[in-house]
Amino acid sequence: MFFINTRVCFLCMFAAKQHMYAITLVIQCPDKKGIIADVTSFVYQQKGNIQYIDQYVDRENGAFFMRLQAELDEQLCSYQNFIRLFENELANEYNMTWSHQPLHYKPKMAVFVSKYDHCLYDLLGRYKSGELAVEIPFILSNHQDLASIAKAFDIPFFHTPVTKETKAAATKQQLALLAEHEVDFVVLARKIYFVFCQECKLLFCGRTRSRFCGSCALYANHTYRSYCS
Repeated sequence: MFFINTRVCFLCMFAAKQHMYAITLVIQCPDKKGIIADVTSFVYQQKGNIQYIDQYVDRENGAFFMRLQAELDEQLCSYQNFIRLFENELANEYNMTWSHQPLHYKPKMAVFVSKYDHCLYDLLGRYKSGELAVEIPFILSNHQDLASIAKAFDIPFFHTPVTKETKAAATKQQLALLAEHEVDFVVLARKIYFVFCQECKLLFCGRTRSRFCGSCALYANHTYRSYCS
């Protein structure tokens, strides 16, 4: 017969958990065989546990995208050491454009809207309740109608009217705002919105899964998501 001191066990588990950290990797690179296998094998070699992984191939442009979340032990492989090894062993080999963030990082989500308020109210309600673990640096619209809602939720509101004559200037202003606020992704709250990059000749809208080029001065992991569309 033996007895377990539950208090001691709990403290041991808590101490062990203190050494753990979680990391998110966002990767973009030319598509080729072996990327998924090499990335997952690398995490395993560092004694990490993959908790989430998603990947997408843009066959038309030959581009590969991956988002991965993993948990690792600081005592076995520190955060900085993991980043250094990943850069030297994988990022350089596959010519990756990549970023890393601690898992507790809240991504910055800009909201693009038009004149309809029901989706915006639903979105901001979820944000205010904590259901959406994000930061909202600003709300942008081509109309003034919803400025009062942004003010009620204490979120900056930007009005960029779009006409045939001002479309190019409006797009430039919108891209500048996204870059200035280091936005990670955009939600289209009841708005199918198109942004055209003159430099790379790519069209970005709420129903495509594309990326911004370096000419746009934006991060490669920017994606557009449609909400209530």
